[in-house]
Amino acid sequence: MLVRRLAADLDFGLEIDVAPTVRELDGLALSSRNTFLQGDDRRAALALSRALRTVEQAWRGGEAEPGPLARRGLEVLRAPGVAPEYLALVDEQMRSVARVDARTVVLVAARVGKTRLIDNVVLGRAWRMTSPCERELAQAV
Repeated sequence: MLVRRLAADLDFGLEIDVAPTVRELDGLALSSRNTFLQGDDRRAALALSRALRTVEQAWRGGEAEPGPLARRGLEVLRAPGVAPEYLALVDEQMRSVARVDARTVVLVAARVGKTRLIDNVVLGRAWRMTSPCERELAQAV
């Protein structure tokens, strides 16, 4: 969304297609930063995707107030070995929302060890996990 807005603001004449984040089978967002995560840090990093899932599940269960949703997500994000930076619920223009809906984006950032990780999910979109073959191809690029 941020890239889409940047492309429009700079009049690049491009159409940016926003797609779900590609994830490892355990839910961790596929990222080159994952190579810095070993052992306990790798396991701790799963708190980011668990926090996003927690918010999504609460929203699908009927909660639409951003405060309670953010608190639930932060409870999960505050896992051992994780230093949360933020969890935000925003609209497509990156503004805080007064009420959460299917277009709301949940953003998280945290430090795990020395690695800063970010992740996000659009609540109304499905999660996409990668197969081992897809992961191998992505890492080769």
